[in-house]
Amino acid sequence: MKKRKIVYVIYAALTAAILLLARKHFFELKGSALDLVNTGFCTYSVRDQVLTWNLLFFDWVSVMLPRLDLAGIEPFLLTRHPSRKQCALLRLKRSWPCLAILLVIHLIYWPGSWLAAGSLVLLFAAAAGMTLYQRRYLDGIKESVWVFAAFVLLRLLITLLFKI
Repeated sequence: MKKRKIVYVIYAALTAAILLLARKHFFELKGSALDLVNTGFCTYSVRDQVLTWNLLFFDWVSVMLPRLDLAGIEPFLLTRHPSRKQCALLRLKRSWPCLAILLVIHLIYWPGSWLAAGSLVLLFAAAAGMTLYQRRYLDGIKESVWVFAAFVLLRLLITLLFKI
């Protein structure tokens, strides 16, 4: 469990370094293009698409890591029958580092527009909701596909909002 979190922090640091370098060296990434790379699907160039898919994969990992961690304590939750408040606090305690890192990574590419702020809040709320809500008795593969599909649909919705 600790090894997974260390690898996640290293992955987050590499993603942050890539995003900082891209923001510094890719001068044409401004305004709505920057918003689309951050929270939507950018189709301007292959380079921007790679950044978009890297952030999508990072979002997925940031949600799946706490979900896998919480799946390990699922038998405890089934046998002890804690209250909903206790379950929520336990899940929040185990998932807040990943959610904080997710927010920091996305704030690197936040250009400051209101639409970008709204899409970032929507993305973070979806990530927090998917992290804290555990569907019982789902296989790991079905669960990971469900989370990935939710992120793809959310990014498509945000892309449509930016195109309007």
